[in-house]
Amino acid sequence: MKNKTDFLLLFAAGCTVAALIAFSREAKAGAAQGLDLALNTVAPSLLPLLTVFAALENARAYARICRMLAKPTWMLFRLPACCGGVILFGLAGGYPTGAVLCRALYEEKKITAAEAARLMEFNVCGGAAFILTAVGTVLLQNKNAGWILYASCVLGALGIGILRARFAPKGKRPPDGAAAGGLDAADAICKGAEQALGAVLHMCAFMALFCALIEVCRLPDALAPVFEITSGLFGGAPFSLEVYAAFLAFGGFCVHLQILPHLNTFHMPYGRFLLFRTVHALLAFGICKALLAAFPQTQTVFSSTAETTAEPFAGSALLFVLMLLGACVFVAELRQKKERC
Repeated sequence: MKNKTDFLLLFAAGCTVAALIAFSREAKAGAAQGLDLALNTVAPSLLPLLTVFAALENARAYARICRMLAKPTWMLFRLPACCGGVILFGLAGGYPTGAVLCRALYEEKKITAAEAARLMEFNVCGGAAFILTAVGTVLLQNKNAGWILYASCVLGALGIGILRARFAPKGKRPPDGAAAGGLDAADAICKGAEQALGAVLHMCAFMALFCALIEVCRLPDALAPVFEITSGLFGGAPFSLEVYAAFLAFGGFCVHLQILPHLNTFHMPYGRFLLFRTVHALLAFGICKALLAAFPQTQTVFSSTAETTAEPFAGSALLFVLMLLGACVFVAELRQKKERC
């Protein structure tokens, strides 16, 4: 079975290389578009937040955040307290954030493989920066639409987590299980920056590859977001808001492959992950439809703009608050360290 899988992977890789060489002009144009979107739209909105969130998880202050979230994390999701910050940061930061932080918890033996897998069933979501700014403000030219899309994705993710907790094993793990310790603020920032940069570079490489393949294969606009979410939304025809919500919740196979190495760490089958990505997409579609019924003025959606360069923090008060929160936590920790000295 393993030899058969290896053969199929080699065959697929060979076909991919042959297609990229045979259609090098199209592949080059697609890769250039993917890198442009990655460097000018996704990376500026994701890298700062992911750096702060990864640094916070590595810092001593993370235990305090988790203690504050301990009860709701246990009551709603039946997960230990150390997962509270990962859920918060994952749903706010964007697609790879939750996976990066979840893997770190597992490798530090703070959660089991089963808990990590259940966390990754729902802790995958388009980030606040990407949905509110890039999609809402730049692509749709409608801030309210961005908030509707973000709320649809987050509520869908939380709904999956809460429902799955009802079928989780009834363990007796205490809700205040956040481990103390952690790095000093300066060391935590450096380690967080290293983790964030690695994740973003990984993302840029996948975006370039998938955009090249999409250009070579000439995929229709309706299918492009299923494979690569950013170029599919920015480079194609406009969709209804409900469809945008479903695409953003699903994430696209490009995002899935970025997350797959993290899933393999705690042996979560991709089929299980794909199932919950599909359920999340359906939930986001329905929630968005319900929100549009409550806020009908948001249904006016403008067509895609020709300019794809996003202003990462324009019009997003939530991002400013998150960055300010992270800065305050580190300042407080530095002061405490100074007082101890």
